[in-house]
Amino acid sequence: MKLYTARQLTISLHEHTADIFSSLVVLLEELLNCARSKISLTDKQKHTLEILVKSFNNFIDKTDDVARRTNNSTLHDGYSLRNRDQKLDILHHFVGLLEPRASRCQDVSDEVGTGVEEYQHKLDRLTRYLAYDGDQTMKDIQKLALPQDIESYHMDRLTGLTKQPEFQSWLQEDKMSTRLLIQGNFETSGINSPLSHLCARFPNEYLRRGQTGIIFLHYFCRIQLSRRGMMANACDIASNLIGQLIHNSQLASHIRIGYLKPMRMKKIKKQNFKQTIQLFFEILSQISDESLVIFCFIDSISAYESSNKLRETLEFFERLCNFLEPRSSRKRKGETRTNIIFKLLVTEARRTSHVYKYFKRPGETLNMHE
Repeated sequence: MKLYTARQLTISLHEHTADIFSSLVVLLEELLNCARSKISLTDKQKHTLEILVKSFNNFIDKTDDVARRTNNSTLHDGYSLRNRDQKLDILHHFVGLLEPRASRCQDVSDEVGTGVEEYQHKLDRLTRYLAYDGDQTMKDIQKLALPQDIESYHMDRLTGLTKQPEFQSWLQEDKMSTRLLIQGNFETSGINSPLSHLCARFPNEYLRRGQTGIIFLHYFCRIQLSRRGMMANACDIASNLIGQLIHNSQLASHIRIGYLKPMRMKKIKKQNFKQTIQLFFEILSQISDESLVIFCFIDSISAYESSNKLRETLEFFERLCNFLEPRSSRKRKGETRTNIIFKLLVTEARRTSHVYKYFKRPGETLNMHE
């Protein structure tokens, strides 16, 4: 397989490799458990197996194509793991504090009566309705993670940021969900900022160590605004995050979409905010029993604080921050309890005008200074 012949790994190729082997380990573990127990697979387990195998084959096809381009010296992006800058390696010092929280593959359960092809068809349709483009998301992350466009002064500031107690506390906490707002006070008005680079670069410190049970979600507001115009808003944040969740190989056997009725699918297609945001939290509820760490990066949030986008932005953060509350507090409010540790990092190159209100507790806001 071409995957193993690449002398240089792009970030995209590396992430595909990690996903492939994570899925393969889960698949083999389930089969070995069944073999040791001398029990036959149930219909549900066979259905799950078929979905995983199909997903696995799709990853191989996609990664082979990436590897082909990587091996071609005229096509690869020149990113080499050996030659990458080392200044943000401070992140790896914290990796050991988060124990790998491997999630066991279980039945698809409520997808009863839904064949693999029908399920895949509905998944593809939902993906289109969400306007989610996984390949484009990967390309954005890959481009932003390259360090050559970051001035050395700004890279030094990012390195210093990762040493701050607020950042370390947000990252190291492994008993409950955490949130952190970083306001950069940078003199920049571009689409991207050094904080965009931090959001894109951060996952590599985990992925290259092959850790499982850790999910990464990314949304870059100014990139989406330049790409989607008026359609870029808090509803688009939820849509994009849903797309990343339903296409994550670690979650393939946990997420159900068969219950979505045609009328609701049409509302999601029309970017109905309430239906879309509700689906996002429904999916989080579906995986709430799993031992997972979910890192969620939302970059350049002030782009969605304009008057025509503000109401939905604030409602989205209101719901999201309620989800991040400690389990006992959520139980009192009648909301779903969860085993998930959700680490929300919101960044703004300058300063936010409204979203900062949801980061009022000590240690939840980090203001960088010139």
